[in-house]
Amino acid sequence: VSCNYTIRGHMDLAIKAADHMLTEYDTVCTQIFSCGKTFIEWSKIPALSFMGKNEEIERIVNSSKAIFSSVDEEKWLITHFLGNLLIHYYLANQHDLKEVKNIFDRFRALRMSPGRTFLEGCHYWVAKAYLLFELFYQDKASINDLRHALSDLKRIKKHPSLQSHYFVLKAHLALLQGDYTAV
Repeated sequence: VSCNYTIRGHMDLAIKAADHMLTEYDTVCTQIFSCGKTFIEWSKIPALSFMGKNEEIERIVNSSKAIFSSVDEEKWLITHFLGNLLIHYYLANQHDLKEVKNIFDRFRALRMSPGRTFLEGCHYWVAKAYLLFELFYQDKASINDLRHALSDLKRIKKHPSLQSHYFVLKAHLALLQGDYTAV
């Protein structure tokens, strides 16, 4: 519900939906994730990013770092978390390239292709593509990086919201390459 509100631009409702689901620490949660509440608290990261609430995000990210070493049996949760972090880094004024590289590496370690990524984590591929376009303008990514990101984005599970991003970014790449007919 939180994700659905976020992609529709209702950030306050997205945060309320996540807060409604939160419970205090429990023993199962603490064995997998390190956070002040149950692991879904980081579902608020995209909404908080759009609202510019970076201090709250940093608290959540710092308390959720254990996900980087958690067991890969919970891949759908890990991909969801990593996608949320990429949205945060995309929207941030300064891109922490070391952290972005860590996210890319962690996702690669899951050995999940775009087509095998759970729908709950497919926004990782969307956020990665947008972030690479931003890095391209800073001379920190190449046209080949953008092509590869679009190829990955094309292969994720078919969903109208996800596909709309693919078409927007495909047009953006065509514009960068001077292919105005394709735009």
